[in-house]
Amino acid sequence: MPGETAPLPNAFTEFVETVRKERESESSVRFTLPELRSVLDLANDEWRSMILFGLYTGQRLGDIATLRWNNLDLARGELRLSTRKTGKAIVLPLAASLPKQIECLWSSSNEPSAPVHPKAFDLVERQRKTGNLSNQFAGLLAAAGLRQKKNHKSTGKGRG
Repeated sequence: MPGETAPLPNAFTEFVETVRKERESESSVRFTLPELRSVLDLANDEWRSMILFGLYTGQRLGDIATLRWNNLDLARGELRLSTRKTGKAIVLPLAASLPKQIECLWSSSNEPSAPVHPKAFDLVERQRKTGNLSNQFAGLLAAAGLRQKKNHKSTGKGRG
């Protein structure tokens, strides 16, 4: 069509380096089943639930911490939410073991707009960030022997 440009043939781009390089990062560390079990054994009910939601849905900690009961449709086996980072509305199927975990947390006094994970929800809502939750999770990992405990002392280097 007139005015359209054709894509460049590979010969023009084959020697151009990619901007993004593949790398292993701390955030891409995967847990073995025994490691996961050791963390779950140390976690309280709320943390156990958040870890399982993260495992089975792949959602960020902030999204899991701010879930409300009306985000869950057990009849359809779905989780519906808008992500905090992008605002994207998503619908995810609930893994078979999540409804059992959800039932452990459910109380007959819960209102549909009540948070699924009240302590984490309160912390995120008050601080508007998930840093303290991330630190709590790091503490669980340290208690399970999966990472070194942070000492939170200044190194004098600032924010690297």
